[in-house]
Formats: sequence, C-alpha cells, structure tokens
Amino acid sequence: MDIVTELYFESHITIEPIFDENRLELFKKVIASYNFKAAKLYMLKGGEKGIPNSKDSFCTARSKDYHKLCYDTHVCIIALQHLGFTVFRYKIENTLIDSKIDDKWNLL
Repeated sequence: MDIVTELYFESHITIEPIFDENRLELFKKVIASYNFKAAKLYMLKGGEKGIPNSKDSFCTARSKDYHKLCYDTHVCIIALQHLGFTVFRYKIENTLIDSKIDDKWNLL
C-alpha cells in the first residue's frame, strides 16, 4: 500500500547527548549511511551558543517515499544501538506546510 504526501515525510531519531568530538564524528558517519543528518543544534542548550545540551542529540531525514524512510529509520536505529548509542525516541512526521517550499500565508 502506498502512503502519499503532498510535500515530504520527515524522520527524527533522538539519542543520548554527545559531548565527545570523536563520538560525534562516528554518529555523523553512521547516520549519513542511512540518509540522516545531525541537527545543527545537537550540542546547544536553549539556543545559547557553547552551552552543551544535557538532554539529547538528534538527527533527521526526509523523503517522499514513506516505506524507504521507515526502512532507513529502522536500520539506522539498529546501527546506532549496535555502536552503543542509546536511542530515546524516533518519529516520522508528514509535513503539511513548509514555508521554505511555499509561503502559503505570505508571512516571510
């Protein structure tokens, strides 16, 4: 069964916080294999530069293909767990509005 979206699906995987640069590089390398990217705020807390986030780190991926995104999310989590990362949460969202694609409300 096809699951369709007007824009795209987005997956998020939330893991333990990363403070070690070597571990961060390993994280980025692993998730890239599954089409994910580390969130740019992965080590910031409350939007303040230089203050480490003690709560979590996360990565995201996008696709118009729901089944491929589910598969990539699944195998990425297994790979991260295999390398000792603690995964706290994962979710897949259907994006309904994205002003970067179309500012439907003419706000930006």
